[in-house]
Amino acid sequence: MGVIITKAAEGLKIDMGDGNPQYLSQPTVQPRDGAIPTIIFTSSSGVVNVAIPISNLETIGGNLAAEQVTDLVDQITALLNSPISSLTAATAARQDTGNNSLAAINTVIGAKGDAAATTDTGSFSVIAFIKRILGNWTTLLAGIITISNGQTTGNSNLADLNTVVGAKADAPASSDSGSFSVIAFIKRTLANWTTLLTGITTISTGQTTGNASLADLNTAIGVKADAAATTDTGSFSILAFIKRSLANWTTLQAKLPSALISDRLPVDLPPMQSSITHTAGTITAGGTAQQAVAAQAGRKYLFIQNVSDTPMSIRFDGTDATASTGILLAAGGGSYQSTSTYCPTSAVSIIGATTGKAYVVVTN
Repeated sequence: MGVIITKAAEGLKIDMGDGNPQYLSQPTVQPRDGAIPTIIFTSSSGVVNVAIPISNLETIGGNLAAEQVTDLVDQITALLNSPISSLTAATAARQDTGNNSLAAINTVIGAKGDAAATTDTGSFSVIAFIKRILGNWTTLLAGIITISNGQTTGNSNLADLNTVVGAKADAPASSDSGSFSVIAFIKRTLANWTTLLTGITTISTGQTTGNASLADLNTAIGVKADAAATTDTGSFSILAFIKRSLANWTTLQAKLPSALISDRLPVDLPPMQSSITHTAGTITAGGTAQQAVAAQAGRKYLFIQNVSDTPMSIRFDGTDATASTGILLAAGGGSYQSTSTYCPTSAVSIIGATTGKAYVVVTN
């Protein structure tokens, strides 16, 4: 059943066939959105019941005259009784003011065939944006799957990392080097700390294993008030020993003349030699070794010189000298002289190639 609109004493009567007719007050014409004139019917409570745009009422304003109502009622009745399919579809130009047209909205939404956006900024449709988001999620999911499989690019796999970390049941490492897990290292460290703590606790109570107690050490050191030890032997503390040593030094200092403490003292040293023996000798047989000086215990000085024009050789260990094993004394003054720190005491052998060649020996 359609809607029947008629005039009544109470106002405009709208009967929708439900037994509850509505009465509307005098209609007014006003622009609904500032562009399209609209007929507004309001009830006495002010609630809008009907709002119908009328394109040909641009020149009508204010309240409608009574004679215009009949024609208007006929138009409204025809409009309300018309099937929706017969109405003219809205166009982009008739969209609500302040919103984009359907074409513009369609452009923003995009089409199913739009490719995914290639960047996070720029101009692209909502569908292109959604496709980019889906692509990013696919990439992220692939990475998560890779990690869950135990492999990250450029790093050891999770199994290797698990081996390095170790298991809760791993025993402590038995040494400070070698191959062991992090958990084994931590357990060894904890064990070392426990051992150290035990030692510290022992020290704090005055006793370390294998050493005297701190009380014993304190007794050995003594106290500041300990008297000086009265003897060089016996039982006394280190402080008592130091005090005795200081007392002895004080006593010794009192017995020394001041010159020994503050001045240099002259020292007389006896001469190293008291007498010398000067001997002149000759080669008795050319090419044959002979004794130049006999052995002499306590000898302090020895001098031998070749005063001939022929080379000679000497040897100090009691063995006959030869030209190849002896010390060469050159012709015309070649000599040997002992030092102040060493002087041979054994017999000295001499050899020359020519009989009758002279040499001299000086000893002490």
